[in-house]
Amino acid sequence: MIDWNAFDWPTFGSLMQALSGGIVGGLAVLGAYKIGLRQVSIIEAQTEILAKQADIEAKRLTHELYERRYKTYDTALRYVVECVESTDQRPRPEIRDQFIRALGESQFLHDANVTKELIEIRTIVEATYAIRRDMWSYDQGNDAYPEGYAEKERELRSWLRERVRTLPALFSDLVVT
Repeated sequence: MIDWNAFDWPTFGSLMQALSGGIVGGLAVLGAYKIGLRQVSIIEAQTEILAKQADIEAKRLTHELYERRYKTYDTALRYVVECVESTDQRPRPEIRDQFIRALGESQFLHDANVTKELIEIRTIVEATYAIRRDMWSYDQGNDAYPEGYAEKERELRSWLRERVRTLPALFSDLVVT
C-alpha cells in the first residue's frame, strides 16, 4: 500500500523528471511508428496508382498501334478498290500517295509478309495501268490491241478483285483478341 502522507512534492518532482525523459521518448517512438505506418500506406497507394497508369499507357500504345495498322489496311483496301473500279489510267494522286506512305510505314508496323504483299499489289496495279494506258493509246489511234492485251488486263483486274476479298486475311494482326 502507498503511504500518501509520506509522499512529498520534491520527491514527486524528481520522479516526474526521471519519468519525463522516458515518456517523451516513448511518445516520440509511438509518433514515429504512426507516421511510418501512414507513409507505408501512402507508398502502397502510389504504387497502385503507378501500376494503373502503366496499364493505361500500355493500352493507349496498343490502341495507337492498332489505329496505325488499321490505317495501313484501309489505305491498301481503298487503293485496290479504286484500281478495280476505275477506268482511268491511274488511281487518283491522293490515293496513290497515301498508299505509298502506307507501304513505307508497313515496314515498321507489320511483319515483312504484309510489306511484300503491298509491294506486289503496287506492281500489279502499275502493270494493269500500263496495259490500260497502252490499250487507250490503241483505241485513240483506232488500232487493234496486240494479241493477249485484253486477256492480260482482265487477268490482272481479276487478281486485284481477288486481293480485295483476301486483303483482310493479310492483315491478321488486326484481329482483336
